[in-house]
Amino acid sequence: QPAVFELSIANVDKRPLDYVDIADRVKQFDHQPLVLTRAATFVEKAMLFQNATFVIGADTAIRLDQPRYYDERTDIRDQAIDHMASLGTSFLVFGRKVDGEFRDANRLKLSPALSRLCQFVPTTKFRVDISSTQLRQRGS
Repeated sequence: QPAVFELSIANVDKRPLDYVDIADRVKQFDHQPLVLTRAATFVEKAMLFQNATFVIGADTAIRLDQPRYYDERTDIRDQAIDHMASLGTSFLVFGRKVDGEFRDANRLKLSPALSRLCQFVPTTKFRVDISSTQLRQRGS
């Protein structure tokens, strides 16, 4: 399927990107389809991009499943995930290093609500142990 990159200037875990950061990150995409948003959460992204498959790392899947992003309530988390499902959201999940340990489908303990929206890429098909921050630093 065709891919479109999304760069959110807002993130629930980080400070908003400033104009310099945005300009630097936009340069990375070298004329590839890119959408800038202020969608800080995947619920917001799902509402903007209905029927989308989001390509994420295992680290993001873990964060997406954590109750701390849903007022520490698993029922609110599950409702949010169900809402994303109703909008046609799915996730293609790649293994990533998390706290020094590689996590893939076999090493992720996701809620049933989120697991049913995920398709996992086997490490035999793809594995790169580098973060987006490290990629940006190499490009500088």
